[in-house]
Amino acid sequence: PVGKLRPNPRGLCDMSGNVWEWTGSEFKSSLSAATAPSIIDPTSGANRANRGGGFWVSPDRARCASRCGDRPVNQWNFLGFRVALPATPQLR
Repeated sequence: PVGKLRPNPRGLCDMSGNVWEWTGSEFKSSLSAATAPSIIDPTSGANRANRGGGFWVSPDRARCASRCGDRPVNQWNFLGFRVALPATPQLR
């Protein structure tokens, strides 16, 4: 259920374990081989990095440091994105 857990230190709720989140970075199997995050050409076909762990994985992977990669043409019910808005006085 949404909103049942305490917010994280930044005041955000329900941030882990929902769906793996697409990033704009190319996935590299080794973090030491990964380059700084940057948006890659969407038509390149390269695997994109996914973060956060979805409901399909074990609870120990539901954390922001969890990562995997997937082809951008794949569609899964446990892979998505998060909409982020800038903090404004009305949203706090």
